[in-house]
Amino acid sequence: MHPPVFSDLSFDDALAKAGSKILLVDASASWCQPCKHMDKTTWVDAGVVEAIGKHGLAIQFDVDEQKELAKKLSVRAMPTVIAFRDGKEMDRIVGMRGPAAFVEWLDGLARGETSLDIARKAAKEKPTSADTRQAFARGLLQAGILDEATTEHVWIWEHMTEHVPQFAGMKHSFFLKQVTELIGRHPPAREAFVKIRDATKPGTMDWFSLNHAMQDDAKTLAWFDTIKDKIATDEEIAKAVEGVVIPLLVAAGRWADAGHAYVQPLKTLERIVERSKQTAQLAEQLPPEHKTAALAEFQKMNVKEVSMLRRALSEAGRGDDLRAVEEAAGKVDPAWVAPSAK
Repeated sequence: MHPPVFSDLSFDDALAKAGSKILLVDASASWCQPCKHMDKTTWVDAGVVEAIGKHGLAIQFDVDEQKELAKKLSVRAMPTVIAFRDGKEMDRIVGMRGPAAFVEWLDGLARGETSLDIARKAAKEKPTSADTRQAFARGLLQAGILDEATTEHVWIWEHMTEHVPQFAGMKHSFFLKQVTELIGRHPPAREAFVKIRDATKPGTMDWFSLNHAMQDDAKTLAWFDTIKDKIATDEEIAKAVEGVVIPLLVAAGRWADAGHAYVQPLKTLERIVERSKQTAQLAEQLPPEHKTAALAEFQKMNVKEVSMLRRALSEAGRGDDLRAVEEAAGKVDPAWVAPSAK
């Protein structure tokens, strides 16, 4: 059931009724947690309801129930809120927005100022801010301004960690997803990042990540085959292999190679345990209705990773290491070595 702020009109009828006013179209999904959060917060907020009533009207649709509409509107992630005026798209925002940020966006639209205008201004004022430059790059990508998006993404990839060292983690996670989408949609962007990848030292995180973004993990595995005899004596290579290459070996069915690539299996288990503690602490900060599901998901991830380690060691014939890992893992959580986890 939709929050009361949404009209029951179809998209076409709502578009006709809105006319010169703003029509907001919220693309949602029953399984989308940020969407549900907005339903309980943003969409029922008195300020948001008042702003929508002042500037136009809003409708909401489920992308799984109306797949053709989702395709027509080029919805790629949820939640996505698209603003129309006079039958034409004005702007769109992707991701959860709190009430204050949403009202600010809607008021800006009423003045003719889009989210991209705001992001461009912020990026100009703070050119070395990771948050503002990434938001601007994302806005360009969402708006389909792909040549400029390529310039922004390349600059961020090559220079942001010089100004914000902490950006390294985000570079290889959230930002890499943006790069992956960009190069999939825009051939010149792929060409630009191929040049960057080919000028990057093989075996580094940047090189691995760009291989993955280009769906060229075979290049990473080919590199592994040339250095696998050095893993036991080169700590830097061993760390890179465990973090990136082992999952690729497993995906390729090369379990024995994966088993030999675990240089210190008990150290690997220690890292899983430490991460388990950290994720449990994060779960404690979640609302009660989300905490149980989050803990279950984290536990599933732990069991999967320990199971992968155990099978790889078994396939590689490392019986002593396998027994040591299973004994240590069982002391942490018996579920990690339960028969169903094998």
